[in-house]
Amino acid sequence: GVLPINQLHLKLPSSRGGAGISANSGVIDAKAEETVYTMAVWLIAQGILVEVKDFLVAVETSRGNSCRGKSDAISPEEILYHELLQSGCLDGTTSIPAICYRFGLDRIRMEKIILWGRHTNRLEVVRRGNIDA
Repeated sequence: GVLPINQLHLKLPSSRGGAGISANSGVIDAKAEETVYTMAVWLIAQGILVEVKDFLVAVETSRGNSCRGKSDAISPEEILYHELLQSGCLDGTTSIPAICYRFGLDRIRMEKIILWGRHTNRLEVVRRGNIDA
């Protein structure tokens, strides 16, 4: 099996000039900290621990523009959706953090577009790790 490293808060050990590894029970001693760090680096290098990323994928919808509701006003989320679609960012190859960086979007704005996309059945979030087969 493959374990995601997103939940692992790994920092350079204090013996190497880093902030150290924090644990729920408090501070880990330097030798244990070095051992955990070395093991984590080895696990990442062996492909046992992988980084999991989320990607946006546009979903074809037969409803067209009928999802706008009664008014003909276009929401800011729909405008952004079309911009992302035209830029090729909704084909599942550009990660959500990369989209945020490229378009200058913060977490709240990205959450709004994702919620809007799910509500209108226009977007899906695909989660995958970089696993080399």
